[in-house]
Amino acid sequence: MLRSFIKIGKDIAGSVIFWCAAVSIVASACHIAGDVTASFVKSRKAGEAEAVLSKSGTAEKAGSVPAGKQISEEAEFAAAGQDAGNRESGEDTAGSSLANGDLSAGSTRDDSSPEDDVSDGSASGSSKGSLSAEPLKKTVALTFDDGPHPVYTKKLLDGLLERDVKATFFVIGENIPGNEDLIARMEEEGHLIGNHTYDHVKICDMKKEDACYQVEQTSALVREITGHDTEFVRPPFGAWNPDLECSFVMIPVLWDVDPLDWTTSNTSLIVQRVTEEADDQDIILLHDFYESSVDAALQIIDILKKEGFEFVTVDKLILP
Repeated sequence: MLRSFIKIGKDIAGSVIFWCAAVSIVASACHIAGDVTASFVKSRKAGEAEAVLSKSGTAEKAGSVPAGKQISEEAEFAAAGQDAGNRESGEDTAGSSLANGDLSAGSTRDDSSPEDDVSDGSASGSSKGSLSAEPLKKTVALTFDDGPHPVYTKKLLDGLLERDVKATFFVIGENIPGNEDLIARMEEEGHLIGNHTYDHVKICDMKKEDACYQVEQTSALVREITGHDTEFVRPPFGAWNPDLECSFVMIPVLWDVDPLDWTTSNTSLIVQRVTEEADDQDIILLHDFYESSVDAALQIIDILKKEGFEFVTVDKLILP
């Protein structure tokens, strides 16, 4: 009996040992198989990675670099070229700013919209477009009545020539004989010669024949010197007959600024009255038959020029 139990025990122990050994062998085999599999996978991944790196290296050699790197390198290349060009032209600009994605100094573009980027087309060197055109000048016309005077008109013409200013002279016919040289000079130096009747009369109160004589006689005297009639007429006292039709075209010209210079010999007062009142497109009334008026006119020119005024003949303001 005892032997039977011993035998059974040995059989059981042997069976346990057998199965333990079997399990150990299976576990070892699984472990080995796992290592082999892991090694194979690792080796395969390494091969694929090497192939990818090899392909990337080949592509990079061929110029196909990633987009971000390509943009950066092109920007750096452009910046280097820009910097070199700027050094050659003497400009002190930072070409590397192109590589940083911003525009270098000297460009007319900014972050504003195209509509906001206003430029006059000149190279200003500013990073923003600017409106650098000069502001428009104010324009006035100086007009002189009652001449020519043998002394004061000559003095006035000398002053106008020195200042490069053109004026308009409304001459009286009876003052022309003996002063033809002054009329000729007015014409030669670019002034406009107008008509102030023959002996300073109020033509709107006259018969048509008498009124036409006043302007036609004066125009004939001017035409003998200049070769053309006096189209622009300043009626004495500003009294004009719009229905008056004579042998030549007549355009009446009045005024905007009247300092009443013929009532005073105070030059400073005349200057003050004109310079305080003058505005763009104004016609200024003066007389070249008085020394104080001529002196005032030259001072008025100097003052208004400094204030940005430009002087023209009356036709430039009246005619379209």
